[in-house]
Amino acid sequence: MQHERSHSRIVPRLVTRALRRFGEFRRTQLELIERRDILLEPWTHDVLHWGPDGTLHGSIAGRGLRPPVTRGGWCPCLPFDAIASAAGDGDRRGCGDTTDDPLSC
Repeated sequence: MQHERSHSRIVPRLVTRALRRFGEFRRTQLELIERRDILLEPWTHDVLHWGPDGTLHGSIAGRGLRPPVTRGGWCPCLPFDAIASAAGDGDRRGCGDTTDDPLSC
């Protein structure tokens, strides 16, 4: 009788844990798909959008244009901002900036 009770507690926990992990996997995959789609559409990088740090990126305002930001808040400017800040020059290049740097978006 004791064995049946412990078994009845373990199975729901395992199912709950498996469903939680599957949900996390699914959210991660959706985020990666959104990032890929944004990177495959470089012409959208200049659409005005808020970065995750609260700064405004882009230079084109328009109705009906999808901003290049994922549900998780990632935008294509982030890797380039990180490169600029790691260089220590304090120059933050965001989307829409016109520079000769091939790494700017």
